[in-house]
Amino acid sequence: MPEDPWPQIGIAAACGQLNHREMARAAIELVRKHQLLYLDLKCDREDAEKWFADTSIVEQLLQGLRKVGLKDFTESNSTQAPDKRGKPRSAFMHGISTQFFG
Repeated sequence: MPEDPWPQIGIAAACGQLNHREMARAAIELVRKHQLLYLDLKCDREDAEKWFADTSIVEQLLQGLRKVGLKDFTESNSTQAPDKRGKPRSAFMHGISTQFFG
């Protein structure tokens, strides 16, 4: 898992579409521990668009992730995304920790 967050991202998105929030939270927790960058929908979109030619698949994936609370932090003024190394910035981590686990 530490090198590849996509299995957990896929599980979280599917669980989001099915309203299985507890299973989604478990998957997001693993991503949070190992790959913070993928808690930002902008990063997920950019990566998914490399693999899926059908944009409707990408949108369904993102919709499922939105349903479990992920957001595009790079467009928000109040919350910052992790830096390029995936290291958390304090406002970003505060938002994620209270959003999923608070």
